[in-house]
Formats: sequence, structure tokens, C-alpha cells
Amino acid sequence: MKVDRITAQAFRGYPERVDLALGGDIVLIYGDNGAGKTSLTEAFEWALFGTVVRKSRSKTPGEYRGWDWVRSVHADPSTPTFAEVELVGRSGEHFIVRRELQGRPTLTINGAPVEDIRPLGLPTEDALSAVPRPV
Repeated sequence: MKVDRITAQAFRGYPERVDLALGGDIVLIYGDNGAGKTSLTEAFEWALFGTVVRKSRSKTPGEYRGWDWVRSVHADPSTPTFAEVELVGRSGEHFIVRRELQGRPTLTINGAPVEDIRPLGLPTEDALSAVPRPV
């Protein structure tokens, strides 16, 4: 699978909607400190896996209690919080994976509610571990 697009709204460093189209085989995301690079990668992680690596490595785990930590503190209260990743399969099929914060997170693939991303056939066991386990 190839990541085609990342969209986030009211997520971490993005109080409004951001939509990043990722074309090409190699993608480089660069910008000044505070520009939102980490928020984009965390939107990707949260959309697919429901958590972020930073949460498990934090020296201050209290900041990650509940689900409020994903919502931008600068977002308008009426703006929904979500992270969405569009994937393109080898045969050209598109999958939109969306995790939305509605009291608690909900996950959909192409609009259908799911528990996790296993229906996509992606391995998830080592997705957020620092060093993948040997096969």
C-alpha cells in the first residue's frame, strides 16, 4: 500500500483542516520548528493505530490521559477532530481510513465502522514498536 494523502482537522497542532497530498515514491516533509511536521506524522499514526509513539515514550504520561490530547487546544469548539489517511493498494484501489474523536475515537474504512485496520491486510503488531521483532 502507498500513502496518498493525510488530512487532519482540529488535531494537535492544527486547529483547522490541513490536507497534504503525497505524490511520488519518496516524500520529504520539511519546515520550521512549530510548522506541524510532528502533528502530521501523529495524525497518520493515530488514524491507523489509535495512538502515537510519543505517548508510549513520554516522561509525562499524564498529558495523554483520556482522548483530549489529540484535539488542538486552539480549535473552535464546534470543529470536529479527525485524522484521515488515504491509501492506494497495489491494484489501484483506494481506502480512506478515518479516526474521529466523538467523545471517544471511532474508526472507519471507506465509511464503514471497524475495530482496527486488519481488514486492509496490513500487519499491525509491530507498527509502533521502536525496533520491529524478527520475522
